[in-house]
Amino acid sequence: RDNLIHRVKYFNGEQDYFYVPLDTALADVDRAVPSELYFVWDRQPKETNLVYKVFFDEIEVFELFDKLGKDNQPLRLEMKMIETDQGRQFGVLLRNDEEGIYFRKIKVKKYRA
Repeated sequence: RDNLIHRVKYFNGEQDYFYVPLDTALADVDRAVPSELYFVWDRQPKETNLVYKVFFDEIEVFELFDKLGKDNQPLRLEMKMIETDQGRQFGVLLRNDEEGIYFRKIKVKKYRA
């Protein structure tokens, strides 16, 4: 289905799925620290959709959540295509209201849908 994050696994063992963008009620719900994301990137109109599996490095993800989430600041994960010297690359950013930091140690597997 369009805009569905098919699976989010968390380090505490919970799993979830949801549609993006999140409605306000869901966006304000506290969640555990993610360990893995699975979703389809809908590349309309004529390109083949891509399935992404994103695996977070446990040490890095906890460090960034601790750093950016201090004083109970709300956090958002953002997935972006980044233009680099090597072309377009997929990136994941953790953001609070003041700053954002890209994950550097994530592992990404990409498949044609």
